Amino acid sequence: MCYTMLTLIVSASLCLTTGLRLNTISEASLVHSIDWKQFNQDWPDDIVKYMNSPPADADSLVFSKDFRQGEPKKSCTGDICKYHGSGAPTLFVNARPDGLGARSQSIIAAMALATKYGLNFGGALGVKGKPHGIDAVPMMSALFGTDVRADLVPPGVVSFESVADFEEFFKKGNELHATSVLLRDFCVQCGLDKIFNDTNTLVRDYYSPEFLNHIRKANSLSKRSGSQSKPLVVLHVRRGDAKGKRRTNDQFYYNVVHDIKKHLPNADVHLFSEGSPDEFDGYRQQGVQLHLDSTDVREAWEYFSSADVFVMAKSSFSMVPALFNTNCVIYTPFWHSPLDEWMVVDQSALETANGQL
Repeated sequence: MCYTMLTLIVSASLCLTTGLRLNTISEASLVHSIDWKQFNQDWPDDIVKYMNSPPADADSLVFSKDFRQGEPKKSCTGDICKYHGSGAPTLFVNARPDGLGARSQSIIAAMALATKYGLNFGGALGVKGKPHGIDAVPMMSALFGTDVRADLVPPGVVSFESVADFEEFFKKGNELHATSVLLRDFCVQCGLDKIFNDTNTLVRDYYSPEFLNHIRKANSLSKRSGSQSKPLVVLHVRRGDAKGKRRTNDQFYYNVVHDIKKHLPNADVHLFSEGSPDEFDGYRQQGVQLHLDSTDVREAWEYFSSADVFVMAKSSFSMVPALFNTNCVIYTPFWHSPLDEWMVVDQSALETANGQL
């Protein structure tokens, strides 16, 4: 089998063995300015609509549901929600009606937005149900170290229809005199990504080191990291509903595993995915431990959030725990923007892997 050296894997091994925090995204690169048109064929319709909609269409991107007002009996009271201490205004948001990853990512984005503009986080409205059979509440509580649900919005709340409206309010120099704010945007992370795409704004302007340290400190998931002599490498290989551009082929992951083991020969490599073991023989031949069709989502997020090297899938289910990982994260571009310190897979590495099939 032919293998291609992936430079980013060498960087990952250096990051791991020397303790360096490597930034592989240069100031001059346009990695945050993603060409959304290349994704339109395969990405969900709501994301495509959001990214391509002019500001005048913001109303169509907001839930029409009227929220009940009253003194909340349930709101986020944990440390993760109180970045600015008592007395700061509080931001409430919609819970996105999607899978666990997308829901959690939108809440983290709302926390980042609130933190940037001097607000605390009050909670997400409408968090309930079992998306894809996963009980969202206990998983999100473990991730955030507290219950982030809210049942009501306080009377007199100031409402913003979209992230763009919220941003525009503050950029015009307005001051917020209300004690509570409701952001009705159905995908806060999409709103931030649109800002990153349309302007020169950097991801770290929102996901600052201080903010990331704050949310990571609150995380109560168990750690699964390896050791200096046997580092833990984790792959998330999305299958199931991943088709077209959302799917990364096996050959790319084979290349990654091969090159990791060249530099970290004692690496303990684990894979999380869906399907029968026969579909993953190529991984087993390289000594990869398989976690297939597991119903233990908490275990997956524990591995993803603390692995010494985490190779993401094009998925919010990958991205959320990756935000909590302080080690080496390898990101394959998709519609959500990466953190500045992540190593971004070059398109040529994917094309090379496609050519080896």
